[in-house]
Amino acid sequence: MRFVIIMLSSSLATPVALKADIWNYVGFEDLPSSSQSIRDGIKESAVLAMIGTVMRRDGTLQSVGVPTIIGRPGKRPRVYPLVAFPDRETGESVLRSARHRETAVRSLLFLAESYDGLHLDFEHLGGEDLEYLEMLLLELYPEMTARKKTLSLAVLPGNFPSSQREFHDLSRIGPLADEFVLMTYDYHRPSTEPGPVTDVHLAESAIQLAMKHVRADKIWLGVPTYGYAWEIQTGRYRTLHKKSFQEFLKCRSGTVHRHRSQMLVARCPGGAVENRKAEIAFFPDEHLVREMKLLAKRYHLRGTAHWRLYSRN
Repeated sequence: MRFVIIMLSSSLATPVALKADIWNYVGFEDLPSSSQSIRDGIKESAVLAMIGTVMRRDGTLQSVGVPTIIGRPGKRPRVYPLVAFPDRETGESVLRSARHRETAVRSLLFLAESYDGLHLDFEHLGGEDLEYLEMLLLELYPEMTARKKTLSLAVLPGNFPSSQREFHDLSRIGPLADEFVLMTYDYHRPSTEPGPVTDVHLAESAIQLAMKHVRADKIWLGVPTYGYAWEIQTGRYRTLHKKSFQEFLKCRSGTVHRHRSQMLVARCPGGAVENRKAEIAFFPDEHLVREMKLLAKRYHLRGTAHWRLYSRN
């Protein structure tokens, strides 16, 4: 198990523009001590969700490199470990077994003792497993509340395909957690045709659907800080972060404009001189992030949750 310790100052930096709460997802590799931008990102955060804990098929937990954040006395981010199923088979094994659910609840409560709460990022499953998720939450949530720990869930929006969204039906699980991160990404992904990872208009629709079942102040609007580039002929893709997108823009004869989603869309015609394939890329720049913050503010949401901190550097 790998750890990194970063000492935080006694108070956070001046609030960011719009004075919106910021939630940052952070993994071990996101925390090079030499990066001022990383340290600033931590200081701006109201919540840090620490990536690196997975659940085994029997409901026990495994750490794969969770960073440790230690704050000095005074205001500091709330820190939640993110717990995920590594695959669909694991989720089914845990949720469909009463014995494994009981083990999972014990494991999660033990983990929560060292943090301000928990963040469950349970994905890969369909609507047929929703009732089992409810059973787990009905056991876990009252125990978390009794311990004065926050329980948060990452959920897919109501305007995603039914095969993905039904497991996160907020009409059923809305009362069973304190906070929800609305993952308004990936509307387009490696398995789809090229297109924007997120879309301000689709995000607004997702908020409206979520607020039918959950109060606005329990919702964090998920914001991606990454994009994808697809090869035009083959459909092969690669993930882009800020630096790699800047490299993409160096393409000769390339074009870039603002897509209706509010993401940037860039095209590279390729060519033998550069030894590059023709590609199209969609990327969320600071304009898109600001539009999402404005959207969260307009609907009085808790704030914006950014996946993830390293992607902005």
